[in-house]
Amino acid sequence: MHFNVFVEGEFNNVKGVFIDQSYPVKIRCTNCGALHEKAVVLSEDSIGEGDFKDKVNLSVACRSCRRTMTLKILKLKEAKKHLLPTKFEDEFKEVWLTDMEKNRFLVSRVQTNGAEVVSIDSCTLNLVSNQDVLFTNVNFEENTVAKCSSLNMISSITLFSLTVELTK
Repeated sequence: MHFNVFVEGEFNNVKGVFIDQSYPVKIRCTNCGALHEKAVVLSEDSIGEGDFKDKVNLSVACRSCRRTMTLKILKLKEAKKHLLPTKFEDEFKEVWLTDMEKNRFLVSRVQTNGAEVVSIDSCTLNLVSNQDVLFTNVNFEENTVAKCSSLNMISSITLFSLTVELTK
C-alpha cells in the first residue's frame, strides 16, 4: 500500500513546503488490525531488510500476531527542483517542492507491507516564500505558522495540519 503525507492549511505568500524525511508515525497491522502501541520513527536514512530481502526504512513485528510490518519512504516524482539564493553570490540551496493542490502540499510518500499508516503527529517543517526565502525548522504550535523575511514580507500557514491518505 502507498500513503501520501500532506501539509494542509491556508497559505499566504508560500511557494512551497517540505519536511525532513524522518518523522514519527502511528501504524496499524493490516493482518490483525492491532494498533502499534507506540509511534515509530520512520527515516529515509535508516536501511533495513523486509521479508523478501528488499530494502526498507523500517521493519517492525506486530505484538499481537507477530507479522512483520515494513515501511519505506519513496521519492516524490511530482517534486520539482528549485535553487534558492544563499548569503553567498555564487551559491544556491537546492530544494525539492511540489505544487499546491486544493490548499495542500504533498510532502512525503510511504510504501508499506503489512502496515497501515494511521497518523503523523509531528515533523520538521521547512517553508519557502514566494520571494525564495527559506525558513527551516518552522514551529507550527497551535496550528499556525508565521515567518517574516528581511524584506518585511510575511509568509504564513493557518489551519495547519498533517494528513495521511491511502493512494490508489
